[in-house]
Amino acid sequence: MINKNGKEKKANRKEINRKEVNKISLFPRGKKAMMDDLFDLFYTLAVSILLLFFINAALSGGIDQSNKKSVSKLEEFKLVSSAVANLKVYLYEGGDLKDKDLDQMVARSKILGGRTITTCSDYLYEPDCTADPLKVSGDSRCIWLDDSCKVINI
Repeated sequence: MINKNGKEKKANRKEINRKEVNKISLFPRGKKAMMDDLFDLFYTLAVSILLLFFINAALSGGIDQSNKKSVSKLEEFKLVSSAVANLKVYLYEGGDLKDKDLDQMVARSKILGGRTITTCSDYLYEPDCTADPLKVSGDSRCIWLDDSCKVINI
């Protein structure tokens, strides 16, 4: 600064500090620094997206696997439950289970047309009864008598 005499006067400390603050930037930005920050941003986004995909795949795979296992266990339970119910009906109709292995009969039971077939008496239609497509009769034979399927020992 120049004073009245034309001589240069020393600047106040406040004036120097203001000038220095204007010159000094708290966040210096050169081209290289800006490119580094941009690369860091893209890298962070890419890693985050890949991490989210990985976590999603891991969790979805586990859920799908547990759903399949649950459904198969439920189907197995329903098959056994229906087979036991069929055996109860067979007994009620006068069937004889004394010499038969119940575990084997339940294990041999299968599904035909959405219905569990354990013995010949579970067939609802004559063609199914005479053909015995599930082979539930074993050594016996299924025949159609009086609008129901019966077992005949050979």
